[in-house]
Amino acid sequence: MFSALGQALGLDFTFFIQLGIFLLMYPIITRFLLPPYIALQNQREKDTIGKEQEAKELKEKEGLLKLNYQQKAKEVSFLFNKKYGEQSLLIKSQLLKEEQEKEKKIRAEFAKTQANFKQDMIVADQALAADIPQLTQIAIKSLLKIDE
Repeated sequence: MFSALGQALGLDFTFFIQLGIFLLMYPIITRFLLPPYIALQNQREKDTIGKEQEAKELKEKEGLLKLNYQQKAKEVSFLFNKKYGEQSLLIKSQLLKEEQEKEKKIRAEFAKTQANFKQDMIVADQALAADIPQLTQIAIKSLLKIDE
């Protein structure tokens, strides 16, 4: 019966040689080859898990640093805008003062010119008033054609 089953499965005397080799090699393989392999596999697994944990920690640090950077950038931007605004207001006020001073000078010069013009008009009126009698005499003589 076993021989018929063995022939049906294609087993011959080499099966027992292979079984003997396997039974002889199994303790050697399990004692000398598998423990270093299993240890190496465990070490790789630990390293992988450790690297994943380290990567998560680095991602968290990156997020914190990014937030910190954004906050500092906002602070610097605020300070810059504040300083720029102060300088801008200072420059604008200086320009406004200069414009007001120029306007005062122009008005003063205009008032002075106007006063000089009025003075010249008064002098011209007085000169004309002084010359009116003579001009009247000349006009009358001219109309009457009187020669002296």
